[in-house]
This record gives sequence, structure tokens and C-alpha cells, in this order.
Amino acid sequence: MNSKLSYIHVPHKSPMTHNAIHQSLDSMAERRRDTEALVVYNKNLERAAMTYGQFKDWSRFLAASLLDLGVSRGQHVLLIGASSIRFAVSFMALQRFGANTILLGPGGLSQDKVGQMKDLRVQAVVFDPDMRETQRMQLEKGVSQLLSDVSKKTDPILVSLGEMASCIGETDLKCHVYDDLIVRGQQKELGNKLTQAETEVQMDDPAVIIFTSGSTGLPKLVQHTSHTLACAQVLSKDTAQPFRAEREKRYFDRPMAWGWGMGTVCETVNDITMVWVPTDMALNDETNEAVFEIMQNEKCTTAPFSVALIHKLTKNKLHLKYDLSNIEEFIMGGQMYSHALQSSVFDCLPFARASYSLGTSEAIVTAMEKFTRDELTEENFGKMSVLPGNEVKIVGDEDKIVRRGTPGEICVRTAMLFQEYVGNPEATKRAKTATGWYRLGDICVMDESGKIKVLGREKDFIKRATVKIFPAEIERVVLQHADVADVVVVGVPDQRFHEEICACVILKAVEDDRAVEVRLAEIEAWCLEQCPPGADGLSMKPRYFLSVEFFPSGTTGKVDRRAMREIAMKRLGICQ
Repeated sequence: MNSKLSYIHVPHKSPMTHNAIHQSLDSMAERRRDTEALVVYNKNLERAAMTYGQFKDWSRFLAASLLDLGVSRGQHVLLIGASSIRFAVSFMALQRFGANTILLGPGGLSQDKVGQMKDLRVQAVVFDPDMRETQRMQLEKGVSQLLSDVSKKTDPILVSLGEMASCIGETDLKCHVYDDLIVRGQQKELGNKLTQAETEVQMDDPAVIIFTSGSTGLPKLVQHTSHTLACAQVLSKDTAQPFRAEREKRYFDRPMAWGWGMGTVCETVNDITMVWVPTDMALNDETNEAVFEIMQNEKCTTAPFSVALIHKLTKNKLHLKYDLSNIEEFIMGGQMYSHALQSSVFDCLPFARASYSLGTSEAIVTAMEKFTRDELTEENFGKMSVLPGNEVKIVGDEDKIVRRGTPGEICVRTAMLFQEYVGNPEATKRAKTATGWYRLGDICVMDESGKIKVLGREKDFIKRATVKIFPAEIERVVLQHADVADVVVVGVPDQRFHEEICACVILKAVEDDRAVEVRLAEIEAWCLEQCPPGADGLSMKPRYFLSVEFFPSGTTGKVDRRAMREIAMKRLGICQ
């Protein structure tokens, strides 16, 4: 194949494995039985911890009890709740004997998801009753609907992760309690049955179903196998860099029920202690300063920084208030980050390195780049190396591979690729080709060295007149203005051009008394100088400028561009 085409294959550094994830955990428990594997803080900042030995034992005890109750390999089990020690133990327990686990966070059991799961014949529901009243009402209604049609040799099973049994909806099923099952599972004969069941789990068994965000329509059910989970951990180990500290200790605040969260629970098997904080606490400007105190007290070496945390850190200069010197690497992923935003983190943590990655629920992680402050240049900004075990190509019209330097849709082929969208063969066919390529939906460009750069999501393009505009192009310009802390550019409806450009700006704090309107007008005039009209007579300068205090985000911390667009339209008085 022409070496100038946008295709690259990076071989595995380490062999792939047929082992299941619980086998890797058990191996770690033999090596570090008394070392903390998982630390979880609740909203009251109360700390709970679990060692590797406890993770192994408790997940075995719970698995033995669930097996004895009638849950078995291949059956669908809904696991729903907030991030907690018990949630992690439940997930690992279900992996031990090959149950196909459906993950949801509190408030996630909407009616559309109930409809999508009805045909899966859910055999068991494991739930955390600690949730808001409205979430509890949603849970009760959804579980009653899911279990009402189940006709099996055994009754559906309910397990509460709370301290006592909790009734769910109108079902008259007995609700088992987590603590009781842990005690019950310590019986020797149940342990022997579990050991046999563990040997029957196969590498290609369906293991876990995670929901997509639904930002482009109905959420899809992403099916991963035991093999994809295990191979993802091999990749994680292969891409790790040495730390000054004895071991990596990673701060994390995404939900365990989300793809990245589920993967992070699994990553404990790579000798990493995970320190978990509630997602809503980390995203709320009124509460998220506390997470930096947790990073300090836990001596975290690694931390994924959402946009909300970056703004909190830089605006309040929290690196001067808390000792964050143990952070050796900060992680940016799940969305595009601007050069200015990354630079602002280096201003606070100059001796740390950054990790910038491209990942999806369907293909785990495809590309990554780790760099220091000195290596963050405009020329290299946003470029990532394809990770071991991945094939990547950039395609254009008719799915033909484009020449390097030409934008197109990125496709990946890897052993970590999802199996299917459950119950949605049409969507699976659109996303996966007959030869195993997955279309990510991102527009990328591959340079001569084989590195890729994301230009934007296909769905985020602004379609003005006959031109497709990448929001990132305009954001890069606006961010160069001295008054701009951050910006999100969206397209809003326009009668003449289909869409017009709107810049939603977070202004920097200043000591002068200029009105917001004056500052926005100055930014607009400056942008016109930077973006003179092109051949079509139109400037890339945004038509509208709005000042915002923050950007809306979902439960995973990503900036929600669709919600930002709706807010902009409402403030501008524009109808769809």
C-alpha cells in the first residue's frame, strides 16, 4: 500500500491474553493482598477503602451467592447505582462466572432504556438504594417493567447494596441484601461451585453492556466481551510510563457505570490504586474545590482533569492552597481541549506531564500522546500516536483511504472493539464494516509521521452556506484574545446561511470596570482582524458572542455542545 496514504498499524508490545479480568485481580491479590486497590469518597467526604485481598474475597463471596441463587453464565444482570466499593465488588463478582452485566448510574433507567432492555430478559437487578427520591421512583417503575415479563425456571433476583432489604415497585420478589450474601458466600461448598463456574468463562463471552450518551439520538447498548476488557488492561500496562512514586495512585471522578469508569475499575489489576470521588461533586463549582484537598491528602500521582476542574484550579490558583506536587501526570480525554486550556494546567503544575487521548465506548482507546510543558507547541498541539494493537485509517468519499494531510473520517480495527449494539443491527452495520473497521464519527487528519489529530465531530460541524466549519478552528483563534478564559463555538439556525457561528465565551477575571458588552465587542472587533473575509465574502468571525459563567456538561464531565447550542439559541431568541 502507498506509504503516503492515511493508514497505520501499530503492533502489540505484549501478547494478548485469554484470561478473564477476575483472574488478573486474583493474581494481584496474591502479590499485594494488604495494599489498597480502591478508595471511594462519598458526598460527605467520608472515606471507604478496599484492599486487593478484600476485592478478591468479597467478589468471590458475592459471586458464589449469586450463582447459588440461580444467576448463571450468559444471563443479563442490571447493575445500577452510584460509584462505590459495593458497586465495584458487584461488577467483579458478575464477571467471575460470566454474567452479562448492564451498567447504569442512578437516574439512568429512563423509559427509552427500559424499552431497549425488555427483550434481553433481565434475570437479576443489583441496585444501590442510596439515590434521590425521583431517581428511586424511576428505578421502581423501570425494574417492575423489566421483571414483569420474565418467565424462567427461577424467579428474577433482586439484590440491594444497602444495609437492609429495600422493596422495589410493585414486585413481590424477595430482596436479598449485599451483606447477607457476602456471609452466605463463605460456605465452602458454594466456593467450590464458583471455582468450577469460573473455569467455564470463555474469552469471547459477552461480559458487559454500557450505554452511549445518546447525544445523537437514542442511547445505544455497547456490548463488550471478556476478551476486550482483558486486552484493554494489557494496552494500559504497555502504555504506562514510570512514576517517581512507588506506585501509581489515580484520582478519578467519572461514574463507574460509564465506559471509562468501568475500565478504570478494571485497571486496578495493573497495580494502580484508584481514588474515586462523586461525579456531581467534581462538576459542581460550589463543591469541587474539595477534590483538590483529596488529591493532596491521598498523594495522587495521576488525575483526569475535566474542563470544570481545570477552570477551578486555574481561576482560584488552588495549586497555591493545596500541595499537588505528587501529581506527575494529568489526563485529558473524552473531548477536545484547547492549547490555552492545556497551557493553563502547566502553569499550575509545571513539572507534571500531560496525557491527551482519543477513546470511545466502542473501541476503548485508539490514540494517545504524553508530553511535558516544553513539548506543548502549536505545531505539535493535538497530535497523537496510534496505540499498540490498533489499525487506523482515514477515509473520504466512498470509504477510500485519503492521502496523508487530508481530513477524513477515522476508522479503527482492534481486538478491543465492541461486539455489537445490542438489539440494533442497523446501527451496528452502520458503525462496523464487514471487514471489522469501526467508524468513530470523528474527522481527523494523519501527518507524514503517522500521528493523528482530531479536527472535530462530524455532528458538531457548523454548516454555513456551502462550507463546513470546524468549531475547533474558530475556538483556537478566539482563545488567543487576552480577555478569553475559554470558549465553545456552536452553530445556530440562520435563514440565509442555514447556520451562523456563535461563540460562547468564559471571560477572564479583570480588575477594571468595563462592562461585559464592551469586552465582548472588543473581542469581536479583534476577531474580525484575525479572520478577514474569504473568497465567498464571509468571515470566519463568529456572528454572535455570548458571555457565560460555565459550559453545560453531562454526567461524564464532557462539555455538552448540544445543550450549549440550545442555551445560545434561547438567549438569542432564535427558534429551530
